[in-house]
Amino acid sequence: MVYCQAPGWSAASFAIYKEGATWEARRCWLQAVPGFATRCRPLPMSGWSSGPTKSPQPHRLDDVPPPPAPFAHRLVSLKSGTVNSMFNINTKEMLGGGKFGEVRTCTERATGLKLAAKIIRKQGSKDKEMAMVEIEVMNQLNHRNLIQLYDAIETPREIVLFMEFVEGGELFERIIDEDYHLTEVDCMVFVRQICDGITFMHQMRVLHLDLKPENILCVASTGHMVKIIDFGLARRYNPREKLKVNFGTPEFLSPEVVNYDQVSYSTDMWSLGVITYMLLSGLSPFLGDDDTETLNNVLEAKWYFDEEAFEGISEEAKDFVSNLIIKQKSGRMSAAKCLQHSWLNGLAEKAKRCNRRLKSQVLLRKYVMRRRWKKNFIGVCAANRFKKISSSGSLTALGV
Repeated sequence: MVYCQAPGWSAASFAIYKEGATWEARRCWLQAVPGFATRCRPLPMSGWSSGPTKSPQPHRLDDVPPPPAPFAHRLVSLKSGTVNSMFNINTKEMLGGGKFGEVRTCTERATGLKLAAKIIRKQGSKDKEMAMVEIEVMNQLNHRNLIQLYDAIETPREIVLFMEFVEGGELFERIIDEDYHLTEVDCMVFVRQICDGITFMHQMRVLHLDLKPENILCVASTGHMVKIIDFGLARRYNPREKLKVNFGTPEFLSPEVVNYDQVSYSTDMWSLGVITYMLLSGLSPFLGDDDTETLNNVLEAKWYFDEEAFEGISEEAKDFVSNLIIKQKSGRMSAAKCLQHSWLNGLAEKAKRCNRRLKSQVLLRKYVMRRRWKKNFIGVCAANRFKKISSSGSLTALGV
């Protein structure tokens, strides 16, 4: 295998490339990096290796719901205080980050309880308003498929939300593991649990408005237990009032959000349809070369079942997706209707005859690798920009 390095590939990019434990992981990684070409034999779509395959084993249905949080549901209010006096935040382990700030693991000093700390930087009055909305929303969501809020502390510079910690990682990261055997029944169990969480949210008149793979976490490294996280963009919803939003992740946005039209419960259902499509096929139905193209694709709402990617996928699954990714909001199934759909029922019987490994694992691996590269590229560019600004002693380039 020959790799041709593109000019300017950073050491940080190479470090992430090395995280791939197998040659196939590295191959997928390099294909996702612009400027790289690979020459190798095609990867068999039926699995990770072209070597001898074992006879399929009977698929064991594991649809146990996730356990509740290790603490009783709380009605949390934001209070002023010193974080370090109550919690020990792990400065070496970051779970995630974004424009809002970062998420780290932490431990409550009094009890030893391990939690996730969402640290929000206060850069303006809107940051506190957003945090207050997130707290208000989470106070309504007492459900085992929804991450739970434990405490909230405000300091002069930050607001820290302390939440239930789960250690299984992102759903897509879990299922691309080469030792994981993803079947259509697995997808049914995952989607059913997501629907359980959405159903409760909507019963409590809450819209998530940012449903995407990164916001679906596995409770553990085994099993099918998942929880919906990140209610930073969620909103309380009154059907009698017009609610419009202009935020979210482009490839999971619904047409009404892109058009800045009124949103509703069905807005979350579009996003669920896109996530389900990706689980089954490994393809993102509206993803373009850039955000503008992606948003235009969403507005057109033209999509299809790729013949090769959906080979072997049941008609029930296709019908489920087809009743969610619909441009007209009123045509989409509700979360409660999803739970009644034939695809999400009779799982025990389906598990006895469904053990075919989905092709989507290979394509999802490439998707996740590309996403990692993009995040790393943005981080390196930001670091280089900050370095130049620091050396010149000016902050004008950042618009500060």
